[in-house]
Amino acid sequence: MITKSIASVNNEINHFVSKAGLPDEVIEVISRSIIAGQNGTVKGLKLGDTAPDFTLIDVNGTAFNLYSKLEEGPVVVSFFRGSWCPFCSLELQSLQKNLNDIQKMGASLVAILPQKLEASRQLIDKYYLKFPLLSDENQQCLEAFQVKYNLTQGIINIYRDSFGIDLTRLNANGTWNLPVPATFIIDVDRKVKARHFSHDYMIRMEPRDILEALGNLPNTTEEIEYMRTI
Repeated sequence: MITKSIASVNNEINHFVSKAGLPDEVIEVISRSIIAGQNGTVKGLKLGDTAPDFTLIDVNGTAFNLYSKLEEGPVVVSFFRGSWCPFCSLELQSLQKNLNDIQKMGASLVAILPQKLEASRQLIDKYYLKFPLLSDENQQCLEAFQVKYNLTQGIINIYRDSFGIDLTRLNANGTWNLPVPATFIIDVDRKVKARHFSHDYMIRMEPRDILEALGNLPNTTEEIEYMRTI
């Protein structure tokens, strides 16, 4: 049973943004980049698509294979930008708080990031995460799930000059590429049964909706979308 007491990760993100006090010119560049992404070709796997198999390594050096894990039950696959992203950190903490409920639904949860494993290990230690954080070092999984995109020069300048974020050091392959934050719920038939995909990286899939989608399997047929409000 899904309780109404589950906290909203998007409310937490909105609160963080409202307190950040970003300059108008920074907000404008971010807004333009989001619109450019929405109008671009990176759209993510669609409902009903067969999820591509992958094998990635977690921070303990253990291999995680999607198709093997699907033999045990549904898998929630979530893509994150990196440990440097405060919105990703909030979402990871929210997922950890709801991990037991996800597992009670017979599902597994896995997070995929393009960063080096050491950065993911620090995330696990900091937030006591009990689900695998996988490093997609060559970003092949990002490409296969159709979530990989190239940052615009304006965003690169803001990340590097305003926020001190250099993805050439943080990403395992040293590129200025990132995943669109996305969550795919994959059933045992290897099909995408629910998803959340938004170029607005300040919008994430609510744990409540993940649990609801898992509860609707195998009959989930509608993509879950969100409108961001502050």
